[in-house]
Amino acid sequence: MSNPNSNSASNQNQPKIYNGIYTITSPTGSHRTFRVFTSKREGGFKGKQIVQLFIGTNNTDYSNPYEWHAFGHIATTSITIWIERAKQHGCQSLGSEQAGIQFFEKLAKMFYSLASGNEQFLKLGCTIQVSKHCFKCNRVITNPDSLDLGYGPECTKKLGLSVLIKGNKGNAKSEKKSSETSEIRDNRNSKSSCALSSERSTMDRVMCAASIKVNGISI
Repeated sequence: MSNPNSNSASNQNQPKIYNGIYTITSPTGSHRTFRVFTSKREGGFKGKQIVQLFIGTNNTDYSNPYEWHAFGHIATTSITIWIERAKQHGCQSLGSEQAGIQFFEKLAKMFYSLASGNEQFLKLGCTIQVSKHCFKCNRVITNPDSLDLGYGPECTKKLGLSVLIKGNKGNAKSEKKSSETSEIRDNRNSKSSCALSSERSTMDRVMCAASIKVNGISI
């Protein structure tokens, strides 16, 4: 006889990704911004959490729906990408339907892993930050340096705080270089080190794919 509480217990153990805006930064410093929200529209996706990729420019109106590209929804243990939409943009921007599917599958895997607390991409040097509002103008900020400082790029300039960002960048680069040097030393002649390097290279290509365009906008 099945346990009536087994499903609820299983659901409690699943990672919970909360609605909000998230910024992911790769080891090279490139970043992408995602938004998760619960759909209220009538239809098959009502009540589901939709995942969008920000395709606008930093420090713009994040409430503008045309600045976001929805590419999937959160399922039980992953993000289900919308295949037809991925195919469409693959043909428009990457040369094939399959290229579009692979691009959004990699983005979905990376975002879900980081947002749910999985260590896979954290070990590769990625970071994830919950976006917040600028202390001065209250606009949403997603730039990693601005998130650390608490002020958006424009307000940072107006307040003369740019030197703080430059200093943080220098410290971050120094710490990163030291960490990477130590890692290389510890993993010299190790097969796992080669595999890690390969995964990082693949991830950076996804994060830095300048050729992909959505509705004519490079992302």
